Amino acid sequence: MGYEFKQGVCSFEGCGRDAVCHEMCDKHYRRVLKHGDVNHVRPDLKPQPRPCVICGKIFTPPKRHGATHCSKSCTAKEPHNIVRCSVMGKEYATEIGIALRDRGEGKTYRKYMNRHEHRVVAESILGRPLVKGEVIHHKDGKKRNNSPDNISITTQGQHMKEHGLGIPGMKLWWKPWEKRRLKCTNLNQELEKRLDS
Repeated sequence: MGYEFKQGVCSFEGCGRDAVCHEMCDKHYRRVLKHGDVNHVRPDLKPQPRPCVICGKIFTPPKRHGATHCSKSCTAKEPHNIVRCSVMGKEYATEIGIALRDRGEGKTYRKYMNRHEHRVVAESILGRPLVKGEVIHHKDGKKRNNSPDNISITTQGQHMKEHGLGIPGMKLWWKPWEKRRLKCTNLNQELEKRLDS
């Protein structure tokens, strides 16, 4: 093996580094710990050229393992991938969506395939995508009730009138002025306390 002990120098033949442990330098000591042999050399890790399974073109994969196709287009041409990717993706997304549905606090709209569910339902009723400016109105006022008989399609202006926003004398389902009044009364009380003391 070529071990010859010299004080403070690696005992491996041809190595002049300082000894760290067991009369070996750090490099040779780690080789012995990991592989059990000082002479161990890593095999060539470069990926080897190979033919594509679909088109037969010779290509070198980016990594040593896997890669039987030269490109994404060849991977998509694989017979089992054509149907599997599109169907499995939608099935999986639907399955996950059902599992996660109604787990939150109920303050937001439901999603279906990363879109608001009420918009998807409205588009299926119309048979076309919604046009810019079309808004969905929930007749019973519940955001999560997306049944087709509870949804109507209106414009933004009509929707605002329906909820009474910005029109004097109409009843609002929320009262923004109450928060302002509360804030003002709290400020007045604080001012009075400071003036009294």
